[in-house]
Amino acid sequence: MEVYISDRALHSMQCIYDHFYQWAGYRSAEHILNVIEKGYKQLALFPYMGPVESTLQEENKHYRSFVIHPHYKIIYVITKDHIYILDIWDCRQDNQRIKKIMDNSID
Repeated sequence: MEVYISDRALHSMQCIYDHFYQWAGYRSAEHILNVIEKGYKQLALFPYMGPVESTLQEENKHYRSFVIHPHYKIIYVITKDHIYILDIWDCRQDNQRIKKIMDNSID
């Protein structure tokens, strides 16, 4: 399956990179990006590996999540032919906030 990355997910990746760069340096920032990219590649091969995200259960959308780091997970949806990465979520945030954000995602 082909993987598409939303603008929100790209923005989150940039914020994560900037945070790691500022606090831990270039090598750590590059490492976290490699971890995220590895997660995308795994999803392309095994799209159903992430469980349905219980916080985001809806009748017409099945959001899934895949933990890629102790603090981060990929939030995504699967269509017939594609995987849409909607966000890289910081798991330390309030879970109710994720619902508000995903309500504004793809239809």
